[in-house]
Amino acid sequence: MVAAHTAHNAFAFGEISRIGPSRHTLRNVFVGLAAAIMTALLLVFYWPSSTASSAIDSGVAAELGQFREAMYNRCGGREFMGAASPRLVEIYAANPDMRSAVVSQFHMLQRDHTRCDDVMSALRTAGYPLQ
Repeated sequence: MVAAHTAHNAFAFGEISRIGPSRHTLRNVFVGLAAAIMTALLLVFYWPSSTASSAIDSGVAAELGQFREAMYNRCGGREFMGAASPRLVEIYAANPDMRSAVVSQFHMLQRDHTRCDDVMSALRTAGYPLQ
């Protein structure tokens, strides 16, 4: 009779004995926190960033601008005068063949024996929009 009375009092005071494994509240909190941190890191490193793309675009624009300036100084032509249009920078950034051709032709322009017609021909072949 005493055992039943003790068990009854245990329920009355909220001290319920649990059958099975104990709860892992702290472990579950740490697992959830680790998952949230991993998700945040993935978003930081893999989410397209406007800052990163603008840095790439400014580098691409500077590369193209340097070529256009060298081309204008060496060969003239109003299509190479001034800064490149945003559309041209976009086309240039998206076309690896054009970028490769522009870089190689920029280096060719640094040599004395390069003909402007050869450079223009290489640009046309790479898809550079000439007028």
